[in-house]
Amino acid sequence: MAKDYTKYSVEGVGENLSKSGLVNAVVTHYAKKNNCDFPTLLKTFPDELQGKRFVVKKLSEVKADSKKYEGRYFTKDPIKLSDKEVVVVCNQWGSDNIQPFIDKTKSLGYTVEAISKDSDPMKALADLEEMLANAASFEQLAKSLGVELDEDEDEDDEAEKQNEKDSKRPKEIYGLTAIAFFYMMVIHNTDNDVTKEEFAIYSEKLLEWDDENPEFVNRVHNEVAEWYNSMESEEEKQHYMKYLVTVAKDLFSTDQLKAILSDLGALAQADGDFSNAEAKVIGQLMEEFGI
Repeated sequence: MAKDYTKYSVEGVGENLSKSGLVNAVVTHYAKKNNCDFPTLLKTFPDELQGKRFVVKKLSEVKADSKKYEGRYFTKDPIKLSDKEVVVVCNQWGSDNIQPFIDKTKSLGYTVEAISKDSDPMKALADLEEMLANAASFEQLAKSLGVELDEDEDEDDEAEKQNEKDSKRPKEIYGLTAIAFFYMMVIHNTDNDVTKEEFAIYSEKLLEWDDENPEFVNRVHNEVAEWYNSMESEEEKQHYMKYLVTVAKDLFSTDQLKAILSDLGALAQADGDFSNAEAKVIGQLMEEFGI
């Protein structure tokens, strides 16, 4: 689920395709053009091209284990093969795993062209860092804002509270879950009233991470919103924020983490007021990400 502003054009197949859209379009086109059966399609697009998941999988298997596969395959765009099998294509593609697929696509005779986008998350991050007064660390940023940092809780108390808090979180934690939570920490930071401008940018930025699956994005949003709004204290939010940082660092590259910070900067400015409280949240995440 990588965030990248590059789109692709494949001659005779499609234009302005996202990474996951590129894969779905090429596999679908190849399967239909060559009248493929399931074994042939698997041999042509082996699992190792994706890295962690199957490039193509039987629709019946995806539906049978929806908790495991939901949101990860193009279930609304199935492909019927010559042997009557119905398969779906994985939608989990980003800058870290798309190149092997592009190389494979070219070896099959397709012409793939990358289309650069004007948006530059690295520049946005540089602007954000300047707004944060180029603080060298979270502690320095907090000091400049006159914020006192809380002492770490006793380990035994923390373990006991963690068991209670974990029972409230969504059953499935995705990378998008962490992103939505971080976004909410900014837009809800100063009060519980979210402006139309803030929610519009929040929705836009969240959808960019998986624009091929709006229903999945909306489900994750609803789960995180209910979870976040149920939290009664800042301490509880901090606890889960740190947990989700570990999730994000495990799933995302450094560039993707920087893109998250860039989005947070845009959210903070949505209402025209980049507050100290919002700067504190973003500064803390910079520190936690190790950026």
